[in-house]
Amino acid sequence: MTALLDKQKLHDALRQMGKKDLKPVFREFWTPERPTTGYCYVVAEVVYHYLAPKGSRPYVIRLGGTDTHWFVKDPAGNIIDLTADQFDEPCDYTQGRPQNFMTPGISKRGKKLAGLLGLTKDEIKEKESRLCGEYEIVGHRELTDDDKRLLALAANKITKKR
Repeated sequence: MTALLDKQKLHDALRQMGKKDLKPVFREFWTPERPTTGYCYVVAEVVYHYLAPKGSRPYVIRLGGTDTHWFVKDPAGNIIDLTADQFDEPCDYTQGRPQNFMTPGISKRGKKLAGLLGLTKDEIKEKESRLCGEYEIVGHRELTDDDKRLLALAANKITKKR
């Protein structure tokens, strides 16, 4: 596995999963052009279990009715939402509340996505941040130069192990 997860790799994996791995209510809205649609829970699971720094928490926003949107918040309060591009307008993350996932471990769909991304159980143990590419942490503060150096060092360390 490459130590870095970029937007294209995630989108390609979600296209492979397609509509069949979505909850039925989301299937009519999913398209290959917007492959993150309906996958926020699964992607948040993968981020939380495999990629986010230790101490991160899953969060959920109630969008009205039974609709929800899932994302992860790191210990510094940064929001990690790799499915934000499914929406035309930005989410109001201030409405998010900490919420445990529905299962104690990662779901079958989460394991499938992790496999398509080349993530292994070893990554769960390391819990070093490996997000890069076009993704931005959309939280309340910008990454500092020190944060960027630490992320680069972590990515370099992981790459050298392989």
